[in-house]
Amino acid sequence: MGTRSYAFSQQLKGPNISLSNKGMTAACVHSQNSYSSVLTDMSFSAGRHYWEVRLDHYVDVEDIFVGIAKPSVKLNAHAVETPGSSWGWQCTSARKMWPGEGGRATATAYGEYIKIGETVGVLLEFVES
Repeated sequence: MGTRSYAFSQQLKGPNISLSNKGMTAACVHSQNSYSSVLTDMSFSAGRHYWEVRLDHYVDVEDIFVGIAKPSVKLNAHAVETPGSSWGWQCTSARKMWPGEGGRATATAYGEYIKIGETVGVLLEFVES
């Protein structure tokens, strides 16, 4: 795997996300019960890709979802609220989530809860079928 830098996109973020540090830091500035998603402007369709996200702060156990999403994901909602468009790990509640029957999100316990200051690694690998 080669090394490639990424940053969160000002154009691909929900209204409750604030970006700083040249797009390397995303912060949620929402009120209760209001979610937003943020994406990078990178897309992948083949190969093997790895990136890391460090957790510096969170407010609620459903705040942080790290993974992959299709461009069709709703940016003004939690990523799993757009049927069939995201796969990942809700790291503050230790649940993996993916599109299930009818496109609705499916979740199951996975791993340990993340703590502030820890890093989550994501590996995306396309395989030929």
